[in-house]
Amino acid sequence: MNVGIAGTGRMGAAIATRLLGQGHAVSVWNRTPAKTAPLVAAGAKAAESPAALASASEAIITILTDAAAIDAAYTGPAGLLAGDVKGKLFGFAGATDADFARAKPLLEQMCRRIEHVGPVGAGASMKLAINLPLLVYWQALGEALSLARPLGLEPARIMDILADTSGAPNMLKNRAASIATQLAGGDVPPTVEIDVMRKDLRTMIEESRALGVALPVTARALECFDRASRDGLGAADCTKMPAYWVERGGR
Repeated sequence: MNVGIAGTGRMGAAIATRLLGQGHAVSVWNRTPAKTAPLVAAGAKAAESPAALASASEAIITILTDAAAIDAAYTGPAGLLAGDVKGKLFGFAGATDADFARAKPLLEQMCRRIEHVGPVGAGASMKLAINLPLLVYWQALGEALSLARPLGLEPARIMDILADTSGAPNMLKNRAASIATQLAGGDVPPTVEIDVMRKDLRTMIEESRALGVALPVTARALECFDRASRDGLGAADCTKMPAYWVERGGR
């Protein structure tokens, strides 16, 4: 299948690499063209515009950062919707039954489990719901570590203990070592930046307002993330967030 990828950040690049490995023809576009260079070297084709990407693709997957990036990719004379689109299919689990059936074989090559959760937009709403407890957890973990700090335990040991409890999400089992490194004063290469998590938290709160529901814990977590960003940690890895709270003395 000819697949177009709009947005070649970490996730978009990983998806493109996976699809190339599965034998698909992949075209890529990014607002910063230089970011497509490694994928082009790996066999992908660079599209000059979103419209050109749409014209060259049977299916399009968009991995975009925020509303501004989405507007830039979709609208305008060179946007995705201006291209010669042979069926407006996007690789999301929010779609009509027919579109989801068409996308499912492609999605199955990238995902371990596929759920069709509703019409267009439902996939994005479900993603917000799934990520909300995880993003709030980073702040909650920092607060928990503030309580444990007076015990004087080594960072690796305290993280090993926490990861083996009923309160630990699966994520912690993979991230405990990175968090311990941050607690010990070290650093790790960023995989998911604090500013990206702030963007997701803001989107969650905007969604809740549209639905008429309250997210008080999420709103408070966003305030803490905002403070970390103001202190210069916006580009730091998410594992820095709990360490940052401990460094501030839990205040």
